Formats: sequence, C-alpha cells, structure tokens
Amino acid sequence: MELEKNIKLRKTLGFDINRNHVLSILNDENKEERFSYGFTKEEAKEFDRRMKFQKDEVPKIKQKVFEKINENNIGSFYIDQKNNGKLILGITVGTPKLKK
Repeated sequence: MELEKNIKLRKTLGFDINRNHVLSILNDENKEERFSYGFTKEEAKEFDRRMKFQKDEVPKIKQKVFEKINENNIGSFYIDQKNNGKLILGITVGTPKLKK
C-alpha cells in the first residue's frame, strides 16, 4: 500500500516511478520525508523548491494577473507538476463590449 501511494504521488510530481527505485527509497534509512512520502535528497530539494515557489511567488503572480483581467478577458493558471512545477498561465483577450 505504501509503495502504491508513493508511486501515485511521484507520478503526479513527474518523479521517477520505477518500482525498484521507489522501493529502494522507502527502505533507505536516510530517505527524506515530506508529508509521509519518501524521496531522495535531490527529489526532496526539488519538492521543497516547488512548494516554496507556490507559497511565495504564485500569490504575487496571481495578484498581478488578476489586476489586468477585466470583463473582456479571461485568465487562468495551473502548476504543471509533471513538468518540473512550471506555472502555466493563459489569458484570453476578448473584444470590448459595445455600449448601447
């Protein structure tokens, strides 16, 4: 069960999901743990980087984006964890509504 749980999260994060790799991490006394999941030191560092970015930078970016959005525009974003935690931003600019 623990193996499958870790593989599922690792797949979501874009980390190595090879069963032997994950088993070796879970059996390693020196593994890094985040929220009860096992990681190598390098993976834990990458996980921490992503969480820091999401905590510190994403709210600032979100505020700036939504300051620019108005009734003629649509904006959204998501974090692509499988692609190194990249922030994907999309804005659709519409045509202004004509006043009658």
